[in-house]
This record gives sequence, C-alpha cells and structure tokens, in this order.
Amino acid sequence: MKQLLLAGIACLLLLTSSHSSFKKPTYSASTASYVELSRITLSEHSTVLDFVVNHAPERSILLDSTICIQNSETGKKYPVTKATDIILGVKQTTGKKGILKYSLHFPAIDPNTKTIHYIGNNWKLFDIQLNNEQQKPLIPEKLLGNWLKQDGSYEWVYGLFEKRTIYKNAVWENKTLKKQSGYYLLNIENDNESKTLYLKPKGKQLLIGESADSWQLHIQSRLNTPKNDSEEGAYQFSGIKNDTAIYKGYIHGFHPMMGQRAMLYLTNIFLSKSEYYSVVIQKDGSFSIKVPIMHAQEAVLRLNNSTYRVLLEPGKESFQFIDYTKDTDVYGGRTTPLEQKTLFMGETAKVNNDIVKMDSISYKGYQAKKMSLDANPEEYKAYCLEELANKLNAIEQLNRAYPLSKQAIAFKQTKLKYQVYAQLLDYNQSRTDAYKSKHNIPRQQKQIDLEAIPLKQSYFDFIRAKELNNPEALLTPGSYGLFLSKLSRLDDVLPKANFIYKALKDSLINRNSEVSGEELELLKTLSNAKSKDEAVQTINSKMKVWVGFYRKHVDLINKVVHDSYDAQFSNNLKTYLKLEDGLAKDILFSQLNAVRLTKNKSLPNTVVEEHLKTIVVDQTIEQILLDFYQVKATEAATLRKIKADKTAARIVETPKVKGGVLLDGIMQKYKGQLVYVDFWATWCAPCMNGIKKIAPLKEELNGQNIAFVYITNESSPKKNWLSSIQTIKGDHYRLNKTEWNHLKSQFAIKGIPRYMLVNNDGQLVDDNVGHLSNKELKKLFKKHGDSTKLVNIE
Repeated sequence: MKQLLLAGIACLLLLTSSHSSFKKPTYSASTASYVELSRITLSEHSTVLDFVVNHAPERSILLDSTICIQNSETGKKYPVTKATDIILGVKQTTGKKGILKYSLHFPAIDPNTKTIHYIGNNWKLFDIQLNNEQQKPLIPEKLLGNWLKQDGSYEWVYGLFEKRTIYKNAVWENKTLKKQSGYYLLNIENDNESKTLYLKPKGKQLLIGESADSWQLHIQSRLNTPKNDSEEGAYQFSGIKNDTAIYKGYIHGFHPMMGQRAMLYLTNIFLSKSEYYSVVIQKDGSFSIKVPIMHAQEAVLRLNNSTYRVLLEPGKESFQFIDYTKDTDVYGGRTTPLEQKTLFMGETAKVNNDIVKMDSISYKGYQAKKMSLDANPEEYKAYCLEELANKLNAIEQLNRAYPLSKQAIAFKQTKLKYQVYAQLLDYNQSRTDAYKSKHNIPRQQKQIDLEAIPLKQSYFDFIRAKELNNPEALLTPGSYGLFLSKLSRLDDVLPKANFIYKALKDSLINRNSEVSGEELELLKTLSNAKSKDEAVQTINSKMKVWVGFYRKHVDLINKVVHDSYDAQFSNNLKTYLKLEDGLAKDILFSQLNAVRLTKNKSLPNTVVEEHLKTIVVDQTIEQILLDFYQVKATEAATLRKIKADKTAARIVETPKVKGGVLLDGIMQKYKGQLVYVDFWATWCAPCMNGIKKIAPLKEELNGQNIAFVYITNESSPKKNWLSSIQTIKGDHYRLNKTEWNHLKSQFAIKGIPRYMLVNNDGQLVDDNVGHLSNKELKKLFKKHGDSTKLVNIE
C-alpha cells in the first residue's frame, strides 16, 4: 500500500511539474551539416540539448566551457553547466562508426522564449524553435531546389527556396504563391521590380515560365550527356588589360550571426602579391562586389572556415550559389561532392560549372613526397609526370562523356601541370619532408642528417619555354606563380649571394669612386660571402660602415643592383633553362623588381624608374610595374611625412617573436603604461566609426600614461592604411597573415573591431572590452590604470 502511495505521488509530481520536450526541433541555419539537434528538454530547473554528430570515423571533437545558448530576441546568454556522454575540454572521437551522441545542460530559460541560438566553439545553430508548431511553408517541397534547363544545356535558370528565389543573376523575395488549376503563380520582388513565375510540376520535373504560354521544362540534376555546343578550335586567352569583374552570389542556409563579411582573394602575379577585397554578406545571404582585374583568373572566397573558388573574367558578371547546409566542416573534411554544394549562373556559368565537374580530378602529391626518400631524381620525375599524365587522361575521358568548355579544360590542365612542375622543382625539399616524417623530426628543425642531391640540367627537360610563355597559365596564377617562384630560386638560376658585392666593388674601382679603406674592406668581405645569411651577418656586424657607404653611393648601388644582377639572372635563365624573352621571363623580372620597390625606402628615384622601362618586353606588364612604382613612391613619401610628425601616428615594426607570445612581444614596448588595443581594418566601417568616436577622449587624455595601439593586417591595403592612419594618433602595427592568424586564433577573434586592455604591469585584463561609450571607457581606464600615473580622470 505504501509503495502504491509513493508511486502515485511521483506521478502527480511529474504531471504538475513544468516539463516539455521537442524531438528534432527546427532551426533556420547551422554551421555544421553533420550535427543534428535530436531533442530539446525544457524544465523549470534546466534546458537540455541532445546532439548527434554523424561524421567520419575517429574524427576528433573538442567541446569547451565557452558554449552557451542565447535568447534570439533579448540576446541573454546561458552558459553550459554540465555535459552527459562527453567531457568538456577533453578531445573525444566519433568512434569507428563516426557517430557521437551527447547532451549539454544549461540553466532554465525564460518560459516565454520562442527561439534560441546554440553558440558552440565548433559549431552554431540559429533560431531553434522551442515549440512543436510547424508553420506551413509558402513553397511546397516539390517546387524547392535549383532547376536546370532540360534542353541539353543544363543551364541553371531558377533557384526556388522557402523565402527567396534566384533568377537572372539576382536574389528575389517570395511574396505570394497562388495555386491555380494544375499550376502555381509565384510572385517575387527585389529592389527594382516584381515578377510572376508560372510553375507546373510534372513528376520530378518542373515546367517554369513567365507566362502561361512560355513553359520550359526543368530538372534538378545534370545528365551525363549534355548538349555539345562545340567550340571551334582551342581556347583563346583574352589578354591582359585593366578592367573589372562583377562577382555576385547567394549563400543558402546563411545566418547573419555567422559573420556578414567574407574576403575575396585575387592574385596579382606580376607583382607577386595577393589582393584582398572585403565582401559584405547581406542578411538574406546575397552578396555583390565589383573588383579590378587584369585577366581571367581563379579567385578565392573565404567565409568563416569555408573556401570557394570562381573563375572571374574581365568585363563579365559571375553569379555563384553556395549551399551552406552541405558545406565543409571546421576540420576541413568534405562530406558532400562539390557539384552538390555550388552552382553558377551568368556569363561565366558554363566554364565555372565545368570546372566544378572536374573537381575530383586533383593532384595532391602526398605519395610523390613519400616515395622521394628512396627514389633518385629521375625516378621521382618519372613518377610525378606519370601521375600528371593520368590526370590529363582523366580529363579527356570526362570530356568524351560530358563535353566540357575549352576554357575549363585549359584551366584544369594548366593548374595540374604547374602543381606537378612545382613539386618536381621541390625534389630535395620533398626528401627533407619525407625524412623528417619518417624519423619524427619537428618540421621547424633545419639541421638534419640528409644531404641534398644535385640535380643535373637534363632533369629540367620537362620545362619548355613555349609552354611557360602560354598566357593560359594566367588562368591559374596561384599554381603558375608558385612554379615560377620555385624556378627563380634554383641554385643555378639565382645569382650567387656575393655577386652583387663583387659587381659593386668592381664598378667603384673602375669609376675611381671615393671609397674609404674600411668600406673597401667590407666590400671585399661581402664579395667572398658564401651565402645570403653570411652576407647579412657581415653587414650587421659593420652596420655603421654600411649605412655610411650606402648613403654616399645610393644611386650607384641602385644601378649596379638592378643592371648587373638582372643581366646575370637573365643569362642564367637562358643558359640553364633555355628561357628567353616571353611571358614567363617578363613575370619573373616584374616580380623581382616589385619586391625591390616594396623594400626601397628612398623612392622616388630616377635611376630605379628608368631601369623599370628596360626590363620587360610586354608593354602592358611594363606599365603595371611603372604604376606600382608610383604607388610605392607615394607610400614612401607618406611614410616619411608620418615619421616626421612626432605628435601624430607612429608606425611600429612588429617584433619577431613566436606566435603564441606575439601580443606579449608587442606589449613589451609599453611596460608601465595602460594600453588600449584596437584590432581594426581600413575597409571596416564599424572600425572607422569607433576610431572617430574615441578621438575626443584621446585628446582629453593627452599626456596621461595611456598608450593607444592599433593593429591591422594585410587586408588593409598599404596605400589605404598609410592614408588612414595620418589622422589616427597612436602606435600602428600592420601584421602579416601568419601573425594576424596567431592572434585571431589565440583570442578567438571572430570579427572586428575588437578591443583589449592591458594594465601597467603588462597583464591582459580584458581581451574583449566591447563597444563602450567614452564615459564608460574612462571608468574602465581609471579602474585598471595606475592611479599614481593617471591624473584627473573623472
């Protein structure tokens, strides 16, 4: 009887307690398609989320204590309190089956909450519905998806989604859907106009038109035998010219909290540098940007942890669909074929879709590197070239089954060739890597018990000048540029470290120039240097002598460095590789002189400028180089102006320290001061607004013991950066990509601006200050600053 009574009481408590559970709750967006939220349980004591990770076998998963859930409307956060079937802060794996199930517990949330976000260190889920009510979708499921013409071209014309439609290179908002007798009328709008689409399901196909008498049949997947719009002859490269390209697109499954900014990277192969462009992602997932471009080339879009590629062409518009719901994960594993994740519309659709079709034909080079340790140079070369032949043959086979555009074939063949050629030039580096891997030697260790094997001239017979000078190589400037870079550093191509100093010494003697005994002795020592490192050490040990000598003979040094070095470099290319005038040589000399211009602080200089007019044959490339000279001359003048104004901005060289202590290294300069650190970029509007807002406070605190430090990276073009900082008082650092990524990773910087505060003892007291008013900042400074060194801060 007593047991029955207790059971009854327990049942009553269960019935009266506030408790609800939802299986497979819906959410608007996710950063990881392989993670399923299987259940949410709400009670007056806690909120429990059950997850299922379905990934590759033995995949490492690490969840940490920063995980939280957030009220979508109020922004209030609830930190994780405990975990079940997984340990926070400890790596675990998905096991042999690739499946990991676990639960995370959070505090009870407001019972009136309708939706929440899950914010994890690895993945995020947005707008999770906290009820079982299913809203009736506007668009029936049978109409959803990307629809391709079934006329044999398989051109992508329509993308129909729950809230938006993709049509004519634009994103439209779905307004109304009316069902008629056997078909639907979908009204769509964008900023400029409205349209009505006629939709008529036909089994797994769909008839679509802008009127009842303009139906066209569409399907959702390409067949293996598309219509062959045969292109006559080989692909013709369109040339080099200053122009622009428009890149637009739509990210399906995007949420603004994923970050509304991506970066588009293009390669300027003539100046050997990447060019960065900030891409703003609108709240609806659409984006559009016009970028300067000199020739057709592959561009790279980076959004969060994902990378997408597109071939852009001067004067043309490209539209790319990206399915974020099937995207790569944070570990870089690909779970879905690329063809199912991206699609192109617009003038470059055919070539880009065909490049995607060939995505599985790729060269990794792992096996070649592995076998290099036991292979002589000729065996290594034969293996790599056989791999290349197999890949090129795979393209031919695919083209027979699925006719590809000539431009797409040219792009893919060229990319594969230069990937393989670059690895062939890396024979000894491959052996070094394989040796370190075999013997568990750290990558950064330079000295190992392995001698380099000299490569005979015959080893390089795969290098043919006609192929190197083919402008199709510019389609893939990343692979082509890497190959040329390795080519220019070959032992028999690169002039010896002491060549310049010998030429300089001989030139001074021939001219009877005024040279002190100490200077002449330094030149003789440098002339005997056996390596670049040895020459640098010698100069460092006699820096005062070298600086005096340099200032006295700067014009002669520039002339000898340029004329003598370039003549020797040109002769080596001709003698060793049979490479004479043409595209490849022009690019090599353009790159060489672009590097010199970047390092030259004494610009403008007429000797340098005149030399630039003599080193390349192609007039377009010559003009690119001369334009770059003007940019660098202006930058040098601006830099001198900034340095002369002691009261304004100060440019500070980034200390050479390991990544993990980079911020500590920067802060060494400011020991004893309170330091306000601002991570920013010239293209970031909120950053510029924040800098403008704090300017009056900086003036008010002038003379106080507070340092203002501004840190940006190479995504801020140097010209724009130098122009911007002239009005931003403080110390300015411009980090390279590696340095920036270290800090970004160390402090989990997801976006900018990001503010930090370091106290007088060099301790980081707040790594995310947030967007405070000037009044709030003053209070913060007073709280953490040394009161004996801060005067009258109220």
